Amino acid sequence: MTITDKVERQIDRINSLNPVLKAVITSVGDQAVREARAADERQAQHGGQDRLKLDGVTVTVKDNIDVAGICRTNGSPLFGDEIPDRDATVVARLRAAGAIILGKANQHELAFASTSQNQFYGACRNPWDINRIPGGSSGGSGAALAAGMCDVSIATDGGGSIRGPSALNGVVGLRPTIGRISNQGSIHFCPTFDTIGPMARTVRAVADVYDVIAGYDPLDETSCNVPVKSWSHHRALGPEGLTLGVPRNFFFEDIAPEIEAAVRKSIEIFSGLGLNIVEVDLPTAEFVQRDAGPILLCDAAAYYENAMLSDRDKFGQSVYDRLMLGYKVTGVEYSNAVRAKILWQHRVDSVFQQVDFLITPTVDRVAPSIAEAEDVIAVTRSLTRLLVPWSIAQHPALAVPCGFTQAGLPIGMQLIGRRFDEARLLMLGDAYQSVTNHHEVEPQGLEVLGIEGLMQTV
Repeated sequence: MTITDKVERQIDRINSLNPVLKAVITSVGDQAVREARAADERQAQHGGQDRLKLDGVTVTVKDNIDVAGICRTNGSPLFGDEIPDRDATVVARLRAAGAIILGKANQHELAFASTSQNQFYGACRNPWDINRIPGGSSGGSGAALAAGMCDVSIATDGGGSIRGPSALNGVVGLRPTIGRISNQGSIHFCPTFDTIGPMARTVRAVADVYDVIAGYDPLDETSCNVPVKSWSHHRALGPEGLTLGVPRNFFFEDIAPEIEAAVRKSIEIFSGLGLNIVEVDLPTAEFVQRDAGPILLCDAAAYYENAMLSDRDKFGQSVYDRLMLGYKVTGVEYSNAVRAKILWQHRVDSVFQQVDFLITPTVDRVAPSIAEAEDVIAVTRSLTRLLVPWSIAQHPALAVPCGFTQAGLPIGMQLIGRRFDEARLLMLGDAYQSVTNHHEVEPQGLEVLGIEGLMQTV
């Protein structure tokens, strides 16, 4: 199959499935086909030699990241008319490596909740069950990948916006260390937590993209000039002899039994791969979201303060209500939140003196129904319960599919590594996928979804 054949097939899937799934806000099919034909011609001229790192890899980009010449909405009328004249750094690096942009992925309004039921650009649905949400805020990215609309999606993660949708859609998502991947050209209202990261169906695909987009960017004030190690070196060494920590408290409490069973089975698989499995304590983990979470709420309220005063009609009610929570935080409460963040980071760093990695479930439940998701604040708090602690700790975290419920819904695990140790984290996820096949399973019935799904939504 040529690159052009693949691109045309994925554009057809976008055209046929997107009226139901609402995974993509803006498609650029004609431009993508032209780029695919150019890539095929380039390869033919060189006899298949000198291929670029990501030659022909197709990408959707979350709609809070700049792609030159394409409207960037951030899922909101506040940004609906903005057309960037240059690519974000990550997009420029992708293009230089041969990747082809297919369009902009749907998201929760302002990337500020976890349902992706966007009243302005369409309520995004889960390809595994269209009566369920895909998570958020990068729900369109997760849904597009699960539905076969693209090879890779570039998204953002503040309090879990990459990892949550990855778990609910059965795909892989990496939240890197803050500063590892440039945020230039994106809307990131919380520099303490926000970061761009890649999503794909396999760890290997995520790793290949990571190798291209990671690295220092002087245009980004949050970027860190720390050398990037290729994951291929660690992949050759393998995980044998490394230590995987399993938290005793909080992260395996109050989760769905099928999810716990799948993650426990994965721990056994890691043991079989030669890792040493040890239990660890993470004191106060259950309070981290409550105690340090106000930082994110205050940052968001500050970022959108002027717009909330001048353009109230451009905010959905649930997002407006959640933004207002930031104004209710007192100065003393904010100071306490900063202290809680520092204390939690210290405790996590101490645990990583004992282990190389940690493992937890990604989320504590399967994808909620659309009806459940009407309580946006409650659902967001629930879906991010196991995700926010690692955002606050500022450690890299990788969401990996690890099974399915009896009803056929995806289950995900979360692997956490040391700061700037993404290469070994990716090695570990790839080692797991080399002996399992959860990532190879695809949603059933999508071929007729374009017809039957439309009939159900009329």
